[in-house]
Amino acid sequence: MCAAGRCPGDIALALLDACASPRPCDDEVAGDACLYQALAGEAAASLRVEGLVGTRDIDDRVFLRGDGTATWMRSTCDPRDASCRDRKWELPRLCSLRDRAGFLACAAADPADPQCRDVAAWFSECKLAPATCP
Repeated sequence: MCAAGRCPGDIALALLDACASPRPCDDEVAGDACLYQALAGEAAASLRVEGLVGTRDIDDRVFLRGDGTATWMRSTCDPRDASCRDRKWELPRLCSLRDRAGFLACAAADPADPQCRDVAAWFSECKLAPATCP
């Protein structure tokens, strides 16, 4: 439940951001290959993927824990509202990353491959979990 304009997902995101995990792919020049290389790596990192799916603007945050798992958070908003004032973050989920070889294949593949770009497909299982630093 939201209170004073802050929702539980917003608070969880602030806590995870405060962990100050490295952000290896924040430079837009790095491109998708950087994301897949980070996913295949074994280090803690913070990744952000934004995109438009149907009529919704999707913002995914993936906090790699360095142990084959990640904390994943997603938010959506209406892209017609340029400020996305209606953006709400879902509660964090602790997820197991899919096989490392799959990410390496994505790094070498056509960047438009939808299987690679679908953040939900990066994980084999997810469950709600508290926001904790790696």
